[in-house]
Amino acid sequence: MTYLIPALAFSFLSATVSHAVENKAPAPEFTLKASSGKVVRLSDYIGKTVVLEWTNPGCPFVQKHYKSKNMQGLQKEYTG
Repeated sequence: MTYLIPALAFSFLSATVSHAVENKAPAPEFTLKASSGKVVRLSDYIGKTVVLEWTNPGCPFVQKHYKSKNMQGLQKEYTG
């Protein structure tokens, strides 16, 4: 099962994962406050494709993929 979360809508300032998640296993339920202030739950997107992105803007690899527009291109490609 796959879920959809608009990646750019969230700030992951303090996220803690208390258990391991197996590859291709459903993500555990969580609730976040979007940058708009709205509270969003993963379960709000059941039946939709989800992209969960954890990013570190100081990481040179992250910078490379964003500066080259690779990540933005993937987002545009898969949004539809």
